[in-house]
Amino acid sequence: FTNISFKQLTAFVFGMCFVVLAALQYQGPDATIWIALFLASAVISFATALERINRVTLWMAFIACAVAAYYFYPGETALLQGITIVNGTLRFWALAFVSSAMLLLAIISKRNASLHPPHLPGHVTTKIKKWAN
Repeated sequence: FTNISFKQLTAFVFGMCFVVLAALQYQGPDATIWIALFLASAVISFATALERINRVTLWMAFIACAVAAYYFYPGETALLQGITIVNGTLRFWALAFVSSAMLLLAIISKRNASLHPPHLPGHVTTKIKKWAN
């Protein structure tokens, strides 16, 4: 645990939160949608913790969740009433949490997108490169 970076710890905590939130959706009327959303967010978070996902994917996840949160925005009157099930207020807060988590992970992640896989010994691209020459 001594070599865990802030990004890895944050991504792991977010991943565990999303797994718990997915479990809490079990009895909901539209549970399938929310379980899928939270589990996909957990997979993205765990992949970020393991350095297996790039920033482009995190930015795309943030944009998708932010657009969905904007769609479910209930208005000022419902927000002032607190977290109650009024015109999708709970959905809005769930999507706002997911989009905030994806934004934070995208900001603190340093892994950029690469179109070229690594040229490791025994990797497919190394064999193609030898064959092409």
